[in-house]
Amino acid sequence: MSKRIPELEHLYNKPDESISVVALDVDNYTCVPGVLSNVSEWGARLTADHVTELRKNVGLQVNGSVKLIRATVTGIHKNVASIVFPTEQEGPFIDKRREMRNKVSIPVKVFSRDKSTELEGMIIDASANGCRVQALGIEQLPEEIMLHFNKMEEPVLAEVAWTKSNIAGVRLMWDKPELIG
Repeated sequence: MSKRIPELEHLYNKPDESISVVALDVDNYTCVPGVLSNVSEWGARLTADHVTELRKNVGLQVNGSVKLIRATVTGIHKNVASIVFPTEQEGPFIDKRREMRNKVSIPVKVFSRDKSTELEGMIIDASANGCRVQALGIEQLPEEIMLHFNKMEEPVLAEVAWTKSNIAGVRLMWDKPELIG
């Protein structure tokens, strides 16, 4: 659990309350105005028209303050980002990715679980439990998708964490083969 953020104290555990913020992506120097809501000790919801421009490490400006609140984007779907507040609000941003990502070029078929939509794509980086998939129209697929690799007999269930410009970050759900229908 994260430490409570004093600037957001009036919003904690009040899901209907919100506040206007500006999110500054410290990795690509993009500013995105939005609305912060559903604030808890665990994190919050950031709703913004250009939320897909955000990557992982962001600073939130609240009420025009010169000091930013440190946050980490954990997932993006359509115009909503899920964010968490790291315990440490001071010091440099550090990428705490559990696994090293490797650049790859692996053809893949991407489809919805009901198989109503199928796309041809390419995995452009991968780790044991996640990858980045590039496919025209991938933003239109639901949060749960299936990936089929040429060399594998069965598809792999995956959960979309974020999408941006025909690219999706996905978590591979190797431990859920029973969910493949």
